[in-house]
Amino acid sequence: MKFVVTSYRLSSKEKRRFINELSFLSNDALDIVRGFASIEYILLRVGYVVYRCDGKPLFFRKKKGEKVYPTLFLPLMFKNIEIPSVITDVGAVKYILNGADVMVPGITQIRGELKKGDICLIREEKSFKVYAIGEALMNKDQILESKKGRAIKNIHYYNDKLWKIILTLLK
Repeated sequence: MKFVVTSYRLSSKEKRRFINELSFLSNDALDIVRGFASIEYILLRVGYVVYRCDGKPLFFRKKKGEKVYPTLFLPLMFKNIEIPSVITDVGAVKYILNGADVMVPGITQIRGELKKGDICLIREEKSFKVYAIGEALMNKDQILESKKGRAIKNIHYYNDKLWKIILTLLK
């Protein structure tokens, strides 16, 4: 594959270390990850690292050594996964799908506890579908009290560069 620099299966020790980094997941979700027979490390030419769990690209890092994030495939495959969600109005969707961060006025609801630095799913209010992954720039209370400002950093969204590369990894 032209996007892949290197890939290998994580050892048991590396797998345990990787799972310890998934603090944003509930215990039930962590049990699912622990149950995967193999977790593969894939370094991409663009610098991202993708983790393929039993052939499914469920996690990534922007750079080696940085924080682990879920890909959009995680909430697609495990619909009941417990990760805090930010629900946006329909008008915000087109901007977020072009890479914009989530602004306070575009947020209609927050589900779950959300602290600054937490990973969250970004959902559209009508269909409730996840269309982006973000990182909170404010606490839930700050977002609810604010009238303006950036609330969520857009990390990964539907049809971005990572999404397109991940689709090639599925073939």
